[in-house]
Amino acid sequence: MKMKIILPIVLIILIGLTGLVYAVGDFGRGYEYGQISINLDKGWNLVSVWAIRDAFASNSFVKKQIQEKDIKAIFFYDRYNKYYIQAFPNNEESKFQKFLESKGDDLKEHGAYVNSAMWVYSDKEQTISSWTTDAPYYIKNVGLNAGWNFLAITPELKGMSYNDFKGDCTIEKICDYQRNNWECVDANNLGTNKVADTDSDLWKGIIIKVSSDCSLGSNGITPPPELPEDSYISNQCTMTSPLGCDDNKISVATGISLVLRNGAGEDITVSSVNIVNCGIDSTSQPVADGGTATITIPTCTPVLVAGNKFNGAITVTYIKTSGGTFSHTSTGTLVGSVI
Repeated sequence: MKMKIILPIVLIILIGLTGLVYAVGDFGRGYEYGQISINLDKGWNLVSVWAIRDAFASNSFVKKQIQEKDIKAIFFYDRYNKYYIQAFPNNEESKFQKFLESKGDDLKEHGAYVNSAMWVYSDKEQTISSWTTDAPYYIKNVGLNAGWNFLAITPELKGMSYNDFKGDCTIEKICDYQRNNWECVDANNLGTNKVADTDSDLWKGIIIKVSSDCSLGSNGITPPPELPEDSYISNQCTMTSPLGCDDNKISVATGISLVLRNGAGEDITVSSVNIVNCGIDSTSQPVADGGTATITIPTCTPVLVAGNKFNGAITVTYIKTSGGTFSHTSTGTLVGSVI
């Protein structure tokens, strides 16, 4: 009879990632990180799955190594089957095998796994360290599933706002867990909160709730400024489906006004309109199917100057009123001369 050897789940998660990341190193950051330090609070911590694999790994002595670091429990979240898998002290191998069977083989499925975070319970406040020369994935190679997802805070995200890496995701809420408390940011404040201000925030984890399957991605380098215009240009306002922009006005006296048309096939409620280089209007405004609504931001920052060219991206957040609970977005641009 052949013997079937089953590795403990904590060994699979914490050590097995090494080969996976090396195998796809071309898709990661690809440079030497050196020593990684992770600060743990006493109690539960969200920690990068990738970063802690070497901190605890010691072949068959994994369990002993974890206990010596006063780690009392480790749990991994299965985003496909929507439940926790205990990795330590009890190994739920059958659940983890089900997770692996549910996980697809494409790049973004691997990215979501390598760049995930897990729960670690520390019996004391401490700093754990590891040394590594490989790297996790670029954020653009991470896919999310509808609902809650666990994400590690990698150096790529330092200094970014949550808006900077949301890609094509409609994010409903982002939360982190520090000092035994949840701290959450809703969809309307993604641009005003940074993911990580200092190195001490790196290699921890956050959870992200999205309305549907999507892909993360940073905005990257913006194009150079357009050449200056010497003459008056006609205003142009465009929006992505299902919204349209019927008319607009850019004025020193009255600010910026947009006439938005609802082509969603049902009634909607506009919850916010953000115009880059002007400001945000968060007045809730219902718009009937096929109808229009006028949105006005009376005062822009920076201040509008008559005769100057205005160029700003538009993001409209809305909810479908026929029983819908999820926020949706339509984006566009506004270009024209200030009068």
